[in-house]
Parts: sequence; C-alpha cells; structure tokens
Amino acid sequence: MNKQSYKLFVLLFSVLFFGQVNLFAQTNISELESKLKDLSGKERIKGLITLSEYYQKNSIQKAIDFANLSVSEASKDIFSKEYAEALVNRGFCYYLTNTIDSAKAYYMKSLEISESLKDSNLTVNALTNLGLIFWRLGNYNEAFKHYFSAQNILQKLHDEQLLAKTYNYIGLIYWKRGEYADALEYFIKSLGIKENYNDKSEIAITLNNIARIYFELGDSKEALRYSKRANNISEKIQDKYVLGRSYNNLGNAYYLIGNLKEAADYQYKSIEIKHEASDLTGLGYSYNDLGSIYLKQGLSKDAVANYKKALEIRSQLADYFGISETLLNLSEVYKVNNKKDSAYLLLNQSIKISEKQNLRELMRRGYLQLSNYYQAEGISGEALKYFKKYSEIKDSILSQKNREKISELQIIYESENKQKEIDLLKKERELQEFALETQERSNWVLLGALAILISSLIFLYYRLRVERNLKKSVQEKNNEISYTASKLEEANSTKDKFFSIIAHDLRSPFLGLRGLIDFINNDYDNIPDELKKEQLQLIGKNVHNIFTLIQNLLTWAQIQKGTIPFHPDIINLHKIADTSISLHEYVASNKQIKIVNNIPSEINVYADENMVNSILNNLISNGIKFTNKGGVVTLSAKSEGDLAYISVADNGVGMTEDEMKKIFDISAKHSTYGTEEEKGTGLGLTICQEMVELNGGFIKVESALEKGTTFTFSLSTKI
Repeated sequence: MNKQSYKLFVLLFSVLFFGQVNLFAQTNISELESKLKDLSGKERIKGLITLSEYYQKNSIQKAIDFANLSVSEASKDIFSKEYAEALVNRGFCYYLTNTIDSAKAYYMKSLEISESLKDSNLTVNALTNLGLIFWRLGNYNEAFKHYFSAQNILQKLHDEQLLAKTYNYIGLIYWKRGEYADALEYFIKSLGIKENYNDKSEIAITLNNIARIYFELGDSKEALRYSKRANNISEKIQDKYVLGRSYNNLGNAYYLIGNLKEAADYQYKSIEIKHEASDLTGLGYSYNDLGSIYLKQGLSKDAVANYKKALEIRSQLADYFGISETLLNLSEVYKVNNKKDSAYLLLNQSIKISEKQNLRELMRRGYLQLSNYYQAEGISGEALKYFKKYSEIKDSILSQKNREKISELQIIYESENKQKEIDLLKKERELQEFALETQERSNWVLLGALAILISSLIFLYYRLRVERNLKKSVQEKNNEISYTASKLEEANSTKDKFFSIIAHDLRSPFLGLRGLIDFINNDYDNIPDELKKEQLQLIGKNVHNIFTLIQNLLTWAQIQKGTIPFHPDIINLHKIADTSISLHEYVASNKQIKIVNNIPSEINVYADENMVNSILNNLISNGIKFTNKGGVVTLSAKSEGDLAYISVADNGVGMTEDEMKKIFDISAKHSTYGTEEEKGTGLGLTICQEMVELNGGFIKVESALEKGTTFTFSLSTKI
C-alpha cells in the first residue's frame, strides 16, 4: 500500500467516525426533550437548562420558555445549586434579547447564592457574566473587578478554557480604554490557550479582537493578516457571529490600506451577516465603519445616514464607547460641511462621554478635533489647552515603551507558534518514517483488510444515513407535536379559566346586581329607607367586586401577552404600604379587622411601583377576605444583603398543605369564599407571583389551619 492510500484510509475512517459522533450529539438533545416529562427534581431542572442552552443558538423563544420553566421549578429551593444555575441561564437569555437590566438582576442573585454555597464554579460563572454586563454598560471598573475576581478563582481551579475567555474579556476592556499594549497581552494569552484546545470559534473571536487592536494602531498589514485568519476559520465552521466580525475587520484593514471599494464591500457583507445573526452590537460597528468609508469618499450624505444608524443602535444598547465614537465621527462630517455649530455641539457631547468613561483613545481624538476647532475660530488659548491634553494622552497611548511591548508580544507569540510548527513537523516526520518502515511488511494484509473494511463501511454508512435521516425526521415531527400539544394544553387551560370566570364569577355578580336593581325599581315607594340603604350598599359591593375582577383579568391578560408596562425605580416600601392600606381600611373596618404597617421607613426597593402596589393590594385583600371579625393583617419587611423580604400576614382561617401547593397554579384555581362569604376569582395570587418574578424576585406562602397565613416576597434593594 502506498503513502497516498494510507492517508485515504485514515481520512475515510475519521469522517465516518466523527460523523457518527455528531449524529449522537443531535440525537441526545432530541431524546432529552422527548423524555423531559418523565424526569423530576434535579434531573429535570438540569434537563431544562441544557435544552435552553441548546436553543439559545437557533430559537431564542424556546430557549426562554425552557429557562423560565427551570427557574420556576428550581425556586422551590432558593438556596440550591440548581437555582443558581437556572438564574444564570435565564439571565443569559435576557442578555441575548438585550434586556440588560433583567439579565444583571438574575446574575446578581445567582452570585449571591453561589457565594453562600461556596461553590467556586458557580461563582465564576456568575462573575464572568456580570463582568460582561458591566462591560456592555460601559462601567469598566466594575467589569475589571468581576473579571479579575473570576481570573483568581480560575487560576486556582486550573480551568484553562474558561480562563482563556476571561483573558479575552479583560483584553476587551483594556482596548475600550485605549490601553492597547495591555489589551494585546491578554488577547495573546487567551489565544495561546484556545489554540491548545483547538476551539475554532473562540480562536476566531480572539483573532478578530487582535485585528481590531492593530486597526486602532494604524498597522494595516497586521490588521489584514489577523482578519484573514479569523475569516478563514469562521467561514469553515459557519459561525455567523464570528463571520460578521471578521468581515467588519477586513473592511477596516482595506480602509487603512486605502482600498475603499474593497473596504465597503466587506462592510456590506458584515452588515448582511450580522442581521442574520441578530448581532446588534456588531451592527453598530459596521454602520459606523461604513460611514467612515463614505466620509473618506466625500459622500457626506451617505456618511451621515450610516452614522445615524450606528448611533441609534448604540444608544439602544447603552454602548457608551460606541455612542462617543459615532458622535465624534458625525462631528467630523459636519465640520467638513461647514456646519460649525452642530460639529462643536456633537464634539463636546462625545468628549463628555469619553471623559466620564475614561475612553482614552476617543478622548485623544476629541481633544485634537476641539483644538483644531478653537484654532480655526482664533481662540488660541483654548486651542493650546486642548492640544496639550491631546499630546499627553497620545504620548501615553502610543509611547515608545508601549510600541516596544506590542512588538515584543508579537515576536514572542510568533516564536512560540514557530516552535509549535517545528515540533509538529518533527512528529509528522517520525510518524512518516515509522509508516515507511512498516509499510513493506503489511502492504498485502492492509490492502485486503482495507477492501473489506471500505466495503463494510460504505454499506454501513449508507444504512446509517438512511436510518439517521428517518429517525431525525420522525423525532423532529414528534418534538413539534409534543411542543405544540403542550402549548395547546396551556392555551386550553387559559381559555377554560377565562370561560369559567366569565360564565360563573362574572355572570353571578351581574345577576345579583340585576336582581337588587329590579327589586328596588319595582317597589321603590313601599321599601323602607333603611332597607333601601342596605340594598344600595349591596349594589355598591357587587359593583366593586365586578370592577376588581375585570381589573385582574385585564392585568393578567397583559402579563400573558408581555405588554404590561415595566418601569423600575427606587420606591419606599413603608409609604407604598400606607397607600395600599388606605384603600382597604373601609372594607377592613366593616369586619372589625385591623391592618398594621410594621415596615421600617428606611427600606427602599428597586422595582415597578404600579406592580408593587398591585401585589400589596391583592395580598391585603386576600388577608381581609380570609380573616374573621376582630382579626389582624400585618405588613412587615426586612433587608438582607441586596434583597428586601416583604411579608403580609393574617391570623385567619389558614390553609391545608394541599391548598398551599396549588395556591399559585392557575389551572387548579376555583372561586373561594371568604369568612363572610366574600367572592374571589383566584387570579389575584397568580398575578402577584408573575409580577414579583417580573421584578426579579420570588414569592412563597406559609400557613396553618385556624392559625393564619403569611405571604412573603422578595425585591431587589439595588439598582
């Protein structure tokens, strides 16, 4: 057997083997989804998280659905490892949909639980995700703090792969701050580890980041080289996120070279692929860089249009670096078009942001433009002042020491790569020599075995491919049917609940109301005044109940559709409790029930005020309803760490264990009468739970028959 035949044998075997591995990976996900209903406890929660992570890549809504289920089921034990993992996963779903504040709240809660459990892996996961959030928000000091904390733990754990990602993010922060030598140092450390593990997607991400550093330094040769390396990898693995970034960097490299047509073509490609990948952050960069190409070509109108698209996206994402950069570029366009006032205004806005966020490269550019503006206006004192500021930052960013460090880092990296290549070539040569030594002795044996093996493998391959395609098709159909069935079952449950409420709970008060009105209307003159007064009070009570029911139905419907307004702010718990109590004093006094506000006046929470009002109103109303005459409903709260725990307790009739399990389950709801036959829909507590979760908290119930019930829910005390 010759050398070429030997290679062909190895290649064919590898393709068949690794193709089967990939098939098994896909099958495992499908099997997990189909077997989910049979799982319970920790195994079910882990399964839900795994499915959510899988669908984050191709179906974000399904990812969110599984994430919500995992948090709901894990919340039965709020200090468990599974709950912390579920919170991080749910936070990442929010991050992918650019709901940054909600993502941050879930990560913070997960970090709190992870640290209390002293679980290093969970803690690192929460720290790195929070670092990413603070980086997105432009709070680089907090981002540094979280990433360096993660780095210290990872170095002790010897978790090289996660450490490489952490190095990459630290490099990104240094880049945004204009500290290019430090940024490159961390990117190269990250790249070295990723290359050892041959993680193609992560390698391409870091290569793109290195290309961006060389673009900022004006080194077109290195920017183009690293961009091409990233592009070659991302095209092979078909990773749209990384591919969009590499097209963007190639466009920037050709911009530096002066090939504006090639630069524009790559920016168009990057915009197209980033739209497909829903990469909003990346689109901000591409539109900004395309605007710079148009400005260079003298096409001011097109430049402004693209800069404005970039500014809109970057403002939406609160990307302070991007906002400051685009304002700076827009200012340059207006200066070229002799719109000095607009240019001056935008320039000052950009400088204000870059100074606040310590974005040194943007400060450098801004100071130079402002110095040139004052020079043109004949204000030489201000021109000199800002030129000095420009020079100071320029010297620190582009100092000889930093340039030498960058060159040294590049040489070290290239040397290590060369040594790796030499070692690899030596191993290949040794293998070739060994193969040649044994080839003569085994040619005929291998040839016969190879013929049999190839025939068997080809037959097996085609058979497996047919079975795989058939099984995959059937499994996909089953999954679609299961998923659709669960959604239909959920919709039917919701529909049945609505019909039940409308047919019974809503119809009954209206019938009673009509009867009372007919009674008074038909015999008004003969009815004693005292009885008229009683009947009017009953009418008022019925109208109040109908109004409360309709209000709860509308609120619940808004929550289900995701259209309920959410505007979190700092609110005082004691004051908002007083407001809720005042709304229920009349009803409470009729039952001789006392409502006590024991909430400390100094506790503030960060939540939506209308939702907190609604939660308290429902819980107080519930307490009054199930408390006998002369009873007490007490509101209290305590602050622990970053959370406030608010309780509404009564000394009423209480509940059984079975009733407590079903108290928040809408499908198990039915109208329940109070101690004086007060009527309710059962929607109030479901609304409470969903509103508490929308604010990043949880709600629980404790109760004992004839002793009373306590509802406790949590809200964040930090912004």
